[in-house]
Amino acid sequence: MTLTDRDKKLLVVLVCVVVLAAAYQFAYKPIATRAKDLEDEINQLQVEYNQLQGASNKAVVEKNLKKLKAQVAVIEKKFPAIISQEWIIKQVDDIENSLELYFPSITFNEIEIVNTLQTESYTESAVKIGISLDFKGSYAQLKGLLDYFHNMQNRHRMVIDTFAVSNDLEDGFLNGTLSIAFYGVVHSEELIRMTALEGYSIGKTSIFKPFDGYSYKAYNDDALESQDEEDFFIMLKPITSDYTTVIIGESNDVQAESYVYEDKNDSIAIELHVLKEGDTYYYRYKTPRESMPENYKDKIAFEPGENIKIKVYGEDRNSEKDKSGVNATIINDTDKPAIIVQYHDDKDDPRFKLNKTKGDVMDARR
Repeated sequence: MTLTDRDKKLLVVLVCVVVLAAAYQFAYKPIATRAKDLEDEINQLQVEYNQLQGASNKAVVEKNLKKLKAQVAVIEKKFPAIISQEWIIKQVDDIENSLELYFPSITFNEIEIVNTLQTESYTESAVKIGISLDFKGSYAQLKGLLDYFHNMQNRHRMVIDTFAVSNDLEDGFLNGTLSIAFYGVVHSEELIRMTALEGYSIGKTSIFKPFDGYSYKAYNDDALESQDEEDFFIMLKPITSDYTTVIIGESNDVQAESYVYEDKNDSIAIELHVLKEGDTYYYRYKTPRESMPENYKDKIAFEPGENIKIKVYGEDRNSEKDKSGVNATIINDTDKPAIIVQYHDDKDDPRFKLNKTKGDVMDARR
């Protein structure tokens, strides 16, 4: 059979169509389907990747948030909770109920502005709020009153401005007047906040009774009185706290640039080293993961007072599972005594344990 030119052309076209159809069906279509499956898989993996990255960022944010909250907690120890006349009246009522100490009257003084700081965005004033209390009670109740102020809830602090007392020989009770001043800061957008101040030892059983002699503690009281502010602090919290379990820092560093942290439900090893070279004093300290300065072979200069004071802020344990704390090594290579004082800690299982010392280190924890 002879094919015409027209038949030949149609046959070529038909062969091309068959080849293209076969190529699409058996080559391109499977590849396109696989490409679509791969694209869907990539999109799913991208979603999972974004979720994992978000979870990772969340962990970083939560860690940084704990550090920031810890910095705020340190600052709040210098400017603790909000006060008001209602709050003061409640405290006085609680004292009367718990100590059975009678206050015939209470007088509130006018708020006194001690100093003012003015900036473009806000105004900040240092203020003084004073109250006067008349009281009647025993000497033991009076000591209980002072102890109450020292240990009151949320660790508020105040200053006793004036104190007058007389002993009634007929009934053995004391009559007197107590003037208390609350110092704080008033921000243009905030209420009044109190300032943290040091407490002190109550003293002997009764100043109105004679005694045969006295016991003198070489450093426990007198050495501490020579320096009001601590040079360094160690704050210890449970793992369930909003803050990290361990914070170490220089006390006058309100910017928290000298702070190091640890957040672990276990007792960790820390070291604080103070030294003197020439006429300059230096410090460095570290936790297992961080140090100040970052290169622990370096050191940072500071100016201590008559002694080097290290204050420990502990907290009661909240359960048997609460294991956070520190085993501390304190090294003192200076000509001044280093004194460790305790603000609070668990009585049965302290979070702060003094593991090792070198040099003149005085453990004045109470």
